[in-house]
Amino acid sequence: MRTFSVREHETIPVGGNPEVSLSAGEASLLDRLKPLLPTRALTWQRQHVQFANFCGLLQIGETAIEVLPKIYGQEDRAIAQHVVIRMLEAAGEITTWSAGPAAVSLQAHYLLDVLIASFLDQVLRRLRQGPVRTYIDFEDELVTIRGRIDFTRLVHRTTRERVPCRFQEYSEDNLHNRVLKDVLRRLLTHARSPSIRSRMTEVLLRFSDVTSHVATVDEATRLTFDRATQHWQSVFERCAWFLRGLHPDVFSGSEKGICLVFDMNRLFEAFASLAIAHAISDRDLRIHFQGPQKALMRDTLGTEAFRLKPDIVVMHRSGQTLLIADAKWKLIDADDAARTMSASDVYQMLAYARRYEVDEVVLIYPAQRGLTPNEVLSFQTELDHVRLHAFGLDLVDPQSVGSALIQYLRKVGTQPLQLSA
Repeated sequence: MRTFSVREHETIPVGGNPEVSLSAGEASLLDRLKPLLPTRALTWQRQHVQFANFCGLLQIGETAIEVLPKIYGQEDRAIAQHVVIRMLEAAGEITTWSAGPAAVSLQAHYLLDVLIASFLDQVLRRLRQGPVRTYIDFEDELVTIRGRIDFTRLVHRTTRERVPCRFQEYSEDNLHNRVLKDVLRRLLTHARSPSIRSRMTEVLLRFSDVTSHVATVDEATRLTFDRATQHWQSVFERCAWFLRGLHPDVFSGSEKGICLVFDMNRLFEAFASLAIAHAISDRDLRIHFQGPQKALMRDTLGTEAFRLKPDIVVMHRSGQTLLIADAKWKLIDADDAARTMSASDVYQMLAYARRYEVDEVVLIYPAQRGLTPNEVLSFQTELDHVRLHAFGLDLVDPQSVGSALIQYLRKVGTQPLQLSA
């Protein structure tokens, strides 16, 4: 299998040299993935296809395509992979496994192996706490009565030596484990690293008594959990994600395909939030993520309406809000920011300023030309003097944005904030 690695907004040739281009057939398969991708994710140009507005993993036949984030000032593919992994970790999508995700990225040269390794590590940790066991209903004719006698079948029994019974067994052979076994089996066929394949095979042996089953996304999303199995829920959420992407329903049964797409807005939001949190050490300050939520208005009956949920809120322990920030995975033109920044994003920040009674609001973007931790765009309203600042977050050194942000706000007169050492 060959692998193309492209950054957001880059292109792959179509119909040219087969070593560096997609064939017409592969381009046709790729186009069928468009309904599963964000809007305008694929743009067809003359003999090229451009990738934008998403990062993730695609497979069409025997060709894999990694779409990685475009990192300002960096061209190294391994660094782009590492940034994606760190962002996935920040959002809680993956956990660091024993060899370290960055090491796998550099050794295996395939991002899917990193995701598989992390998922496998997650499964192994849950198995140490015990597999999912549930009560399964059985009906059988037994020599010794077990459970309840089935009197309806009793009158029709074929032998007097056995009694028809209805009973339950606390079993591992349940739908939860059948779904998990099927996902592990599918991932085994996609893993490239020999060490990951070996570990996966060992784990599958643990499910040898579980009935083989072809799982569906609907089954994975409908699984229920109680207090005894709640710790498995995140594993099965990941199972559903893999099932959605490992064989997209736009392909027929004989066609190979993968469509695993990362929600970069959510990943970047978590990444930026941690960067700000790590930069602030003042014990008098509290950092809140996704809140505290407040209603912007009330209707005529007094019912709250239009709830606001900022990404990052910095508050003094007294309850005073000092700073509100939102992270946006977008590119802007720093030379013409007033035209290229989203007006709805700006209006949203002004709504935050009004409702939370704060003078400083911040939009955090990935670092790009003219917008880095040391290059800041600022605007001020004419009436209430609310200041909106735009910062660029260095994806390779994310904590630099926290330090630069706080130092800048000190300079412009905001209440002092204490930096981490």
